[in-house]
Amino acid sequence: MLIKRILKLKQYILVVGILFCAFVVAREALLVKKSQDLNIVLISIDALRPDHMSAYGYSKDTTPNIKAWGKNAFVFTNTTTMVPMTIGSFSILMTGRTPFDSRIADNFSPPPTLFNKTLATRLSEYGYDTAAFVTNAGSLSQGFKEFKTHLFKYPVSVYNSERYEENSKSNYLSFIQSSLNWIKNHKNRKFFTWIHLMDTHTPYFPSSDLRCKFNPKYCSQINNKSLDDLDSLRAEYQLCQQGDVPKERIELMETLYDGEVASADRIVGKILQTLKNEGLNKNTIVILYGDHGEGFDHNYYFNHREVLYNSAVKIPLIIKHPLFANGKKINTQIQNLDILPTILDLVRIPIEPANLSGTSFANIFSRFPLNLIPARSSVFKYYVNSDWTKFAVSDGRHKYIYSLPRACLNNNKVEELYDLKNDVDEVDNIVNKNSSMLDNLRKNLFNYLSVYNLPQMSRASTVDSSYIPQNKVNQKVDDDLRSIQY
Repeated sequence: MLIKRILKLKQYILVVGILFCAFVVAREALLVKKSQDLNIVLISIDALRPDHMSAYGYSKDTTPNIKAWGKNAFVFTNTTTMVPMTIGSFSILMTGRTPFDSRIADNFSPPPTLFNKTLATRLSEYGYDTAAFVTNAGSLSQGFKEFKTHLFKYPVSVYNSERYEENSKSNYLSFIQSSLNWIKNHKNRKFFTWIHLMDTHTPYFPSSDLRCKFNPKYCSQINNKSLDDLDSLRAEYQLCQQGDVPKERIELMETLYDGEVASADRIVGKILQTLKNEGLNKNTIVILYGDHGEGFDHNYYFNHREVLYNSAVKIPLIIKHPLFANGKKINTQIQNLDILPTILDLVRIPIEPANLSGTSFANIFSRFPLNLIPARSSVFKYYVNSDWTKFAVSDGRHKYIYSLPRACLNNNKVEELYDLKNDVDEVDNIVNKNSSMLDNLRKNLFNYLSVYNLPQMSRASTVDSSYIPQNKVNQKVDDDLRSIQY
């Protein structure tokens, strides 16, 4: 009798197991079909710091639209860019290749070659209509059937007394509206659209109702001032500084910056509302991305490209997936390098791992532990600034930064080590307090860089990698490395 019961129980377990497997297979097949039909909208915002967004916990309500939308999205709280400059950052995102592979780090680098397939190229090969509406990053047109550009904010002098101006705000808003019109006209076809906003980039000159909204203390210094007046205040203390910048000047610029964050949020709200009105929120993956941060700290101000602190490399990343409605906050360490393979995974487009450097984190979106997408691995994260004078590695807990002597040095130190858990603002350089961690990360970084024949004193971003001599390290760099016992 007992044996019969055991046999029946085994049969029952077997039947349940078969039914469950059939359910999983059927669910996966349905999910694959639905995923392959999803649209993709990438909304990027230039120079947007997540710690100045209420969607990320900032005390000032700068991003109410993004915050409301993000409640049902996946909010990634530990995302960084490998390069804190626009073209470098987007090149990584669009190709899935590191700047060390592509040699693209600054805004003056050549565009990705045809051998480095962009996200737009890959999606177009699978039937996507592709269009971009960008106010920067004009060299990344590969794969877009339509690539529209509009000059809004722009430099009038660079790498000296850097000043910026902006064109008509109404023309800028009309340009963004044209992207929404494109979406409406293509809603019955599978599409990928990239919309890039420039509000948070210098010069900081938000509309009058936002100009001193987030710190009324500075209204008297801000109101009735022209863009040129306010940008003069910024330019006086921009870039690398040897002395302290007055706290009041930093707060004034942050006040203007927060107004620009709110300005960008209004535009994002309009984009999201358009998607909802057109019924596209039900079949569209929406990605909110910041290309890099902005400097209000250390000794580098009101810019971003030459330093590797979190204020410059930490970026917002929020993904709303229509098939996974229950969003959550994710603290997994992610780089923009990982976004392209993740997007391809989410729409079930085959990945060629040999041609990509990043790792998909699409398994985070799964509602079941059984997931056909491999889990991401835990790896070290590497960084380089725009002119190849600073390099960094992070293991998630610590960050090590090495600077060439001609870089913008913080307290004249070529080496910096920070405990990111206990020192989130990276103000306590523990390079002389934790020798074992210093040695480990230093060795890790220079072993990684040696593959690319780095670091070098010459500006490597202007040199094709195939022409860099493989066994001739600049003597000055060689001496510097010896000075730190490497």
